[in-house]
Amino acid sequence: MKNIFRLVLYTLLFFTFVGLMPGIDAKNGPVAVILAGLGFSLIMVFIGAILGFFKFPKNFWGKFLIGSLMSLLYFAFLHFVLVGFIQFGPGYIGGSDFIIFTLPKLVVLADPIAVLIFSAITLVLCSIILGNLSEE
Repeated sequence: MKNIFRLVLYTLLFFTFVGLMPGIDAKNGPVAVILAGLGFSLIMVFIGAILGFFKFPKNFWGKFLIGSLMSLLYFAFLHFVLVGFIQFGPGYIGGSDFIIFTLPKLVVLADPIAVLIFSAITLVLCSIILGNLSEE
């Protein structure tokens, strides 16, 4: 039951991130995002088993480094092999217009590889934080 909850949690995190991050586009709509999110959530659910298999420590740094590497490989697979499923393109961080103030573009990610790396690191970091918050 705990793994099902985490699968749903990480899939929703991926879905939210794809919706908020300019530079990531799903040509096939929300179904493609959910399916790609399930792949990402499987990586994050089984990261503890992967760390145990390779005798890495199951602490924050182990999860962060191996999770970022696995996510980066998964996103590269989505972008370069499954063409048209999830597309990574140029994007930026910031550029939001709120009611009271406007947040300028803080960082411009000029190529898809930068968006891949930023997405992998950010999603793994958020997944680790959410995983620690959801533990009893």
